[in-house]
Order: sequence, then C-alpha cells, then structure tokens
Amino acid sequence: QTQDSLDEKSESPGDVQLQTIFGQVYVQESSWGFASYHFDSPTESYISYANIDCDKFPALDDGTAPPPWKLFENVAYDSGTRTFE
Repeated sequence: QTQDSLDEKSESPGDVQLQTIFGQVYVQESSWGFASYHFDSPTESYISYANIDCDKFPALDDGTAPPPWKLFENVAYDSGTRTFE
C-alpha cells in the first residue's frame, strides 16, 4: 500500500479500514507462497504454495505435493460482514 492510497486522516498504513479483500495478500511466517492467500480479484483469488518451504508440507490424499497455487472456486465476498466464501 502506498502513502498516496492512504486515507488523508490516517497516520499510518495500520489505520486504514479496508473496504475489500481484493488487492490484498495474507502471509504466514512473513513469506509469500507459504500457504499465502492472494485476493487479486473476485475471479482470481488463490492460495500459493510456491515457497520452497512448502516441500515440508504433507502430501495430498493422492500422494502428490501441493501445487504451486490453487484458485479458489465459486468465490463470494460480502463486504458488509467481511466474509469470504
């Protein structure tokens, strides 16, 4: 998030109230691709396993490793309740 996109009344990026999750990335262990959630748009939201540390994750039911990324299907977002389904 750039300073230009911050609300003029905000003193820091942490003060911003988001109206949508789209355009956001949520990470674990401070790492992109470590099962990170990417909400690019309503039609392109996915979980990423691209980080090399994801090799430590257990295999899927079919015995394969998690894919580098997996799109969420049948996405719905309610901004009023801030619910992603």
